[in-house]
Amino acid sequence: MPVPILLVTGFLGAGKTTVVNRLLTQAEGRRIGAVVNDFGAINIDAELIAGASDGVVSLSNGCICCSLQGDLLRTLATLLRREPRPELIVIETSGVADPADIVRNLMDPVISREAPLETVLCVVDATARPEALNEDALLRSQLRAADIVALSKVDLVDAAA
Repeated sequence: MPVPILLVTGFLGAGKTTVVNRLLTQAEGRRIGAVVNDFGAINIDAELIAGASDGVVSLSNGCICCSLQGDLLRTLATLLRREPRPELIVIETSGVADPADIVRNLMDPVISREAPLETVLCVVDATARPEALNEDALLRSQLRAADIVALSKVDLVDAAA
């Protein structure tokens, strides 16, 4: 059975790691594989960690987290061979990554048969300057790739913003 992929993108500091942590802490028994660009960029909630080795962190709720070291397709193949197999794979991009390249890789027929890209979620910091949309080509690319845009930090702005 295919394992759907959720790609989480967004600018630096937008809240991508918070989204991934929320998915992992509220997995409700689902086995989730998480792939992150590098472990320095993700702070996995300490109560979830059961053990770590070779770029893979085992989480106490049955989830796993892999470092994206090298080839994305090789990392996904490793995840898909694990027993028990994940029911969902979440990929968190770097805040400076253009998701178009990752989406293109995930469209590879061999990968999409086993792990189809289901959703691209772009997390946008509500406190960011609106002009950033006009000034930053990377942010526009992240938004263009998104199926869903989620505003983070909305509690830090007033109604007018």
